[in-house]
Amino acid sequence: MVKPATISGLTSSLDEGGKFEVKVPVANVDTGISIRNDRLNSLFFNSAINPTIAISGQFELAAFEIADHPFPAPHI
Repeated sequence: MVKPATISGLTSSLDEGGKFEVKVPVANVDTGISIRNDRLNSLFFNSAINPTIAISGQFELAAFEIADHPFPAPHI
């Protein structure tokens, strides 16, 4: 069963070369149930040691070209 949650404070970036990064402050995950939030932070995420989840990578922007309409360069 999937339990809904919200995340505030999420940040992201994308540069013209296709490099991206997403950062999630785990203390800001809100399930709507305070004891679940506490347990997620202390037992699952161990947010005292790992306060932020960071995801980064790179993809080829040319792969997103559609016919004669290239993927627009991001505005940073």
